[in-house]
Formats: sequence, C-alpha cells, structure tokens
Amino acid sequence: MRPFRRSSQGALGTAKPIIAAKSDLLTALEPVIGAAWTRIARAGASGRTLTLKAKFANFKLVARSRTLAVPLSDCSLIAETGRTLLRSLFPVEQGIRLLGLTLSGLGGDAAPNDEAQPPLNFDVDAERLQAPIKASTTRIVAPQQTGSH
Repeated sequence: MRPFRRSSQGALGTAKPIIAAKSDLLTALEPVIGAAWTRIARAGASGRTLTLKAKFANFKLVARSRTLAVPLSDCSLIAETGRTLLRSLFPVEQGIRLLGLTLSGLGGDAAPNDEAQPPLNFDVDAERLQAPIKASTTRIVAPQQTGSH
C-alpha cells in the first residue's frame, strides 16, 4: 500500500474585521504566507502552481492562480507570487474576510537538475491565423416540382 501523499499544501487566514484597504490586505496576507511556507517546508514540497483564494464580505469566493515554469520551492518567490495574485483582485469594494494560499502540483525536494516546463509557443501559427479566411460558398438548389396536384 502506498503512503498517503498530499496533492497540495497551504494555509488560510481570517481577516477580522473585514478588510478592504490594499495595504491592510497585503499585511493580512503575510501570516498566511508564513503559515503556508511552514507547511510546505515541513513537507519538503515544491510545486509549480500557487493559488490565492479570497472570500469577500458577501461570502463570494474567488480564486486566482499562477503556474510557473519552475517549481516554487523558495519562500520569497511564493510570497511575491501570492502578493501579485492578491493585487490582481484590487480594487476591493466589498472587503475580504478570508485569504488562503495553496501550492499544488507538488513534487518532492526540487533537484538541481529538474527540467523546467518548456514554454508554449502560441506564435507558431500566428501568420496562418491572421490570414483572411477564404469563404466557401455552396449553392443550394431546391428540387423542381413536377407533376400535377
């Protein structure tokens, strides 16, 4: 039997009172970053995707994520990515009551020879996609009615 292995590591933090100011939200994210990093480091994990979850005052839940080409195995990189994800929610009009960070796509300790995911090249077919579309027309002819009624 294989031992249980988590597919993600993270932490949640409750904002009391509900916070709407940018600087206060960034400050409220710091303990969440610290708690998430503690769990990630304790597990010896690294992952490529960081997800920020935010619950607004009206209980609406949103998530923003970023997947990097190399594993996130450094606290400062996780912290800056988390802050960037939080900034993507600004301006916050309702206020936020809960913040969470989760690292997923976990692997073990990142080996120095880990290969980075190759970049996707979406420009390969750009010329073909920008070329005008040739319309094809088909002429439909109604069958002729013959005979008497």
